[in-house]
Amino acid sequence: LTRKPDLLNLMFIRCGYMELVFIRDCGAYMGATFGFVQVILWIRWYAGWMLPTFGLVVGLLTNWIALKMIFEPVEPVSLFGGRLELQGLFLKRQREVSSEYGKIVATNVLSTKYLIPAIITGPCSDKLFELIHRHVHAACDNFTGVSRPVIKLFRGTEKYNRCKRKVGERLIASLSDTMRHVERQMDTAMDLENTLRERMSALPPTDFEELLHPVFQEDEWKLILMGGVLGVVA
Repeated sequence: LTRKPDLLNLMFIRCGYMELVFIRDCGAYMGATFGFVQVILWIRWYAGWMLPTFGLVVGLLTNWIALKMIFEPVEPVSLFGGRLELQGLFLKRQREVSSEYGKIVATNVLSTKYLIPAIITGPCSDKLFELIHRHVHAACDNFTGVSRPVIKLFRGTEKYNRCKRKVGERLIASLSDTMRHVERQMDTAMDLENTLRERMSALPPTDFEELLHPVFQEDEWKLILMGGVLGVVA
C-alpha cells in the first residue's frame, strides 16, 4: 500500500470517511467554543498577535483531540456502572471498516489480475518455471509411453529432450494470456473479500487498531497542520 499513494488515499477516504466528517464537525464546534473565549480575551486584552496565535493553537489542538478520540481508547472503557462506554470511534465501526477494507484489498491488491503477473515475474518465478518444466517433461514421457525408446532411437535423445524443453518454454510464454481467462473464476474461488471481512471483524480491538492505524498515521500530521492553518486564517 505504501508503494501506491493513490490506493492509500482511496483507503484513507473510504475507510475513514465518517472519521473525517467527525474531525470536520468536531473542529467546527470546538473552534467556535474556543473562538468565543478568544474574542472575549481579545476585547479585554487587545494584542495584534493574539488572534492568529490563538487560532493556530486552537486549530492544532482541536484536530489533535479529534484524532485521539477516533483511535483511543482502543479497548472499550465502561463508566458509571456500564451506562456509558468509551471507545475510539474508528474501532466502534470495526465491522463496517472491515467490509470496506476487504473490498478495496481484494479488488486492488490481491486480485488475481495483480497476483498472477507478480507470481510470473516475481523473485520466485524460477521455481514456478522449474515446476512447470518438470510436469511438462513427465506429461510428454507419459504421452509417448512405450514408443519413447523408439522415438529416442530414430530422433535422438537430445532432440527429444529439446522438444520437451520447447513445450515447457511455450507454455510459460503463454501463461499471462492463458491465466487471464480464469481470473474471474479464481477470484470467486478464493473469495478474498468475504474472507478478509470475516477475519478482520473477528480481530480483537488491539489487533484491529495495530493493523489499520498505521495506514492513516502517515497523513495524520497533515490533518493537524491543516487545522492550525485554518485557525490562523479564520
